[in-house]
Amino acid sequence: MISNLPSNAKDYLLEIFNDVILRGEIIEEWKKLVVVPIPKPNKNFHLANSYHSIYLLFSILKTFERMINNRLEWWMRFHPLLNQQLTFRKGLGTTDALAVIVTLILDLQGAYDQIDLTLLRTKLEMYGLSPHLCYIITYLITIEQFL
Repeated sequence: MISNLPSNAKDYLLEIFNDVILRGEIIEEWKKLVVVPIPKPNKNFHLANSYHSIYLLFSILKTFERMINNRLEWWMRFHPLLNQQLTFRKGLGTTDALAVIVTLILDLQGAYDQIDLTLLRTKLEMYGLSPHLCYIITYLITIEQFL
């Protein structure tokens, strides 16, 4: 649906995305999550563990996440700390991209789910990302860890 918008609507959406980054706040409606329970075959439907949980995020947030990932790809290409070999590849999400950054900056091995987001934000800012973008990135990591 978003890809079929007219160009002026896409431009307006880009303005909204940039404003979110400049303010460093995710729009409240984007934070809403819908959980859809899918019953497992041959299980007692009265028990909670008899269901798979499917999490649906607001589609605009997923599009915003891809835009952030593209910006991180660009930043990684030109950042002197990192070499060209470590730039992101198409098909990987923001979390994948951040795993590379986290590993390089914090020298973590297997502790990605226990990352100190405040420390990550501080390090990203130290390497030149805007504080607002760093906040958005850590928020996106939080969502990915929850799912």
